[in-house]
Amino acid sequence: MTKLPKKPKAVQPSEQQITELINKGGSTPADTPPARPQIKQFPLRLPPDLYDRTQRHGKSLVPTKTVTTFIIEAILEKLDRDGG
Repeated sequence: MTKLPKKPKAVQPSEQQITELINKGGSTPADTPPARPQIKQFPLRLPPDLYDRTQRHGKSLVPTKTVTTFIIEAILEKLDRDGG
């Protein structure tokens, strides 16, 4: 049976240490969360068989890819190939 290490003894800080820590101050959290990149959304209509093929293909990759990621990558490849 493995022995577990003993817990360290809790050390109570002195009043002076507590006051120094409080007076040290620090940064406050930002008032507003960092801005997220803008994403445009639009409905995309795909025939069910094309959607299913895309989903199956994305899942067969390592690491797997969602349909959205697969479509974005396909668009980027097409733009690079056509010089757009």
